[in-house]
Formats: sequence, structure tokens, C-alpha cells
Amino acid sequence: MVNNTHELLLFLEEHLGESTRVNNTDVSFYCPFCNHHKKKLQIHLGLQHWRCWVCNESGKTFYTLLKKIEAPKESRKQLSLLLKDNDSGVFEADVVHEKVTMPPAYTPLWIPDMKSPDYRNAVRFLLNRGVTVDDIFRYRIGYCTTGEYINRIIIPSYDSRGKLNYFVSRSFYPGGMKYKNPNVSKDIIGFESFINWKLPIVLVEGVFDAIAIRRNAIPLFGTYILDNLRFKILEEDVQTIYVCLDNDAKDKALGIADEFSSAGINVCYVDLKDKDPSDVGFDRMNKYIRESTPINRSDLFSKQIEDMLGSL
Repeated sequence: MVNNTHELLLFLEEHLGESTRVNNTDVSFYCPFCNHHKKKLQIHLGLQHWRCWVCNESGKTFYTLLKKIEAPKESRKQLSLLLKDNDSGVFEADVVHEKVTMPPAYTPLWIPDMKSPDYRNAVRFLLNRGVTVDDIFRYRIGYCTTGEYINRIIIPSYDSRGKLNYFVSRSFYPGGMKYKNPNVSKDIIGFESFINWKLPIVLVEGVFDAIAIRRNAIPLFGTYILDNLRFKILEEDVQTIYVCLDNDAKDKALGIADEFSSAGINVCYVDLKDKDPSDVGFDRMNKYIRESTPINRSDLFSKQIEDMLGSL
């Protein structure tokens, strides 16, 4: 639980009215959604979970609550400052937990070395994956021929200040372990230096998917939304999200869509059928994104039922 629990409670009372203590972690308020005559909106001050036991309005962060009650943007900024003063770091929205550095053997691929077979094979591997020469420059893609990341493509990620926050390494020769990534937290915002939060964002699994889409695409380095990205989306008041995960992660994609849809954000689920974004390519991928439509909780439930029946 945050150290400044008292200040946090005062902040919530400014927006919801007087509270009543339920137990050591929970407080209750009059619900602003159903206006029940008893205090049925229960809030866990540590986990940020909230729910009305009458109308079932609920959420997993205070940001979603503020958005639903249409609190001003300044309130969300104030909340962000309050949540940063805590003992566990759970609510910290912009901390890189471990320092990450590029491999010492990293060599830029935009510096030609045509005599080197490793260089030629690395470039050939990228071109076969749909990565263009412009992409190599834009994403500062390199490779290693010695050291811990030998015979691997290196794709760095930078935060909004241009500071390295992660990198992905991918073998460009067949066999062995495909990916070997640094032993640091993935709770960062991938390719943040390229993101314009005022425009719709696209959530994808990996860096090659993001490179294929190019425009405002954020790699999750997996299939889960971690705290830094979740808070950033809510703090920046993102209006539209496209969820575009690989076909075998449809359940995760629908879960992400459900979370942000319940926060009042327009969410479009991009159904790629049996394709991955990096396999589809830039032109077709952006066509799929343009043709996708906003999804609501009823749509999500229908899709989950369809998938369940299809698996029987």
C-alpha cells in the first residue's frame, strides 16, 4: 500500500465525497453511477480495485475511476504524483527498474561491410522478414558477431527522452535459441520515442510486428499489459487503441480489449485470422487496422462464446 494513504484518501474524497472505512485496506463511497442511498462503491486503497455492489460498475485502477466520473485531466496528473510516492514501486509509472546497456559488440547495420558474410546474412534475414533499409536506419538496428549476443540482430528501444530502455536480440542463423533478451524488467514502453499519444496506438506482441505496422505501434514483448504502459495510456488520455496480437493469443487480446473498453477507451480488435502482423506486411496490415471497428463488451462476450463453441 502507498505510504501517503491519508493524502490519497483525501484526494478520493475530493472527487467522491465522504468515505467510510470498511477494513484495513478498503473504504466505501456513495456510488456516482447508480446514486444508491447507501455507500456501495468499495475501493481497495492498495490494489486500486473498485466496484459498486449494486450497479456493478468496476475497474482495476484509480485512473479508470477518474475517467468514468469525467474528472479533469489535472486530477489524473495529481493522482499520478500521489501514486509515485510509495514503498513498493507498484504504482510507479515511469521507472526503469534495472539499467540496460547495449551489448559491447553491437555494430550498426547501416554501416556496410559487404565483405563480411555475417553482415550479408543479417541484412538478408531482415529483408526476408519485411524490414526495409529505412527501417534499419529508423530503429537503429544492429548486429553482433562476437560476445554474448554473437550472430544476433539487435533491435533497441528508447524511451521518450531518447534513453535506452530495452533491446531485443534475434538469431539470424537457423537453429538454437531464437531470442536472447537482456535480464531486465520488461515493464517499459517499447519504442516509446516514436509514440504520439494524441493519436490512436496499436498494441502488438513483438518488435517485428511493430516495425511492420510502423505507425504508433507499441510492442508488449509478450501478451500482457504491464503497469508502465497501462498508466501511461490512462495518464495521456489515449482515445483509441487497436489490439493486434498474434492469432494464438486471441484470449489475451480480448482481455486487453475488455480492460481498456471498461475504462471508456475506444478499442478496436484487429482479427488477423491465421496470420501474424509481421507476416501480413505493412500495406495489408494497415488495411486491416483501417477496416477494424470499435468493440464493446457485448461484442467481446460474443467473440469469446464463438471461440469457445469453435473449439468444441
